[in-house]
Amino acid sequence: MNKVELRPAAAQCHAHFLRRVVEQAHRDSNTALVDLADARALAQSEAAPADFQYVDRRDGLAHTIATARFHRQYALCLQDLELSICGYCIRRQFGWERQREAALSTRRPALWRRLLRPAPLMSLWVRVGPEGSSMGIAPARAHQRAGGAPLIVRLDQTMQEDLALAHDAAQVTGSLKTRLLAFLRRWRKAR
Repeated sequence: MNKVELRPAAAQCHAHFLRRVVEQAHRDSNTALVDLADARALAQSEAAPADFQYVDRRDGLAHTIATARFHRQYALCLQDLELSICGYCIRRQFGWERQREAALSTRRPALWRRLLRPAPLMSLWVRVGPEGSSMGIAPARAHQRAGGAPLIVRLDQTMQEDLALAHDAAQVTGSLKTRLLAFLRRWRKAR
């Protein structure tokens, strides 16, 4: 019997869903940090020694400093949170209307597609901070790599256009860069 290996189907999600998830993670993290600080302050106040008392040598008066004043009056919080997903630009048909859309896939394109034209790695980032949340698409940095699990991130119309433009620009740059490096290697060998 022939053994057929099936590739797992890629999970799909929408970019705005990722944005909401990152915003919720940011809120939950800050809530947990405040709760932790409150619990610690309560434990310190219950186990606190007596107030600190001293006599000032200048005026001879006794002074008392409450123990709570020695503890921090603030809690840590997460200021910025960023999620970055690296992948490749794909064009697929989605929905019952079968409209062709540009999307981001973490699965590397097939070898024959990469031989026909370069497949630049793109990065979708979601950033949440005190000023709100933002999303964007840009070519991936040199140290970034595509992730393990197969995932397709669907984008809204403006982000699809941004992805297509950034992908095309990176593709042209990548092919020119490759050609230039090949030319320089040949030129160096010829010398």
